[in-house]
Amino acid sequence: MGCCFSGEERTDGSRQATERDPLLGGTSTPITNGQRPVKVIDVSSTEPHSIERTEYMERSRQYMSKLSAVNGSALHNSSNLPGGVKAPSSVLASEPIPQGDVAFAIQAAKGADASLSGFHVEHRDALVVQFESS
Repeated sequence: MGCCFSGEERTDGSRQATERDPLLGGTSTPITNGQRPVKVIDVSSTEPHSIERTEYMERSRQYMSKLSAVNGSALHNSSNLPGGVKAPSSVLASEPIPQGDVAFAIQAAKGADASLSGFHVEHRDALVVQFESS
């Protein structure tokens, strides 16, 4: 097969544009310093948009830590029920705890607190002993 291209000028005097012809013609007036652009973005110095997996994971970890620091209470479950209650309707439908049992639990907790506050540790011997090398 052959090529059907001719670089010759047309018969009417005009010439067809080629890939070597400039797309924009030269300006007739030179540009002064006041007309030059002030803010120019250098696109050759920008990084590609694709990042490595480790850098992505690091950025997501930093984002989540900042987000939790700013809005820590909103990320947690705002339910007023204890964590172990899976079906609140069954808990609410059950019989209430008798006041005697509640008083007994409070009294037992106070007794445990009083007995634990009575413990005192006396320091007699050093817990770390230096071994001499011979």
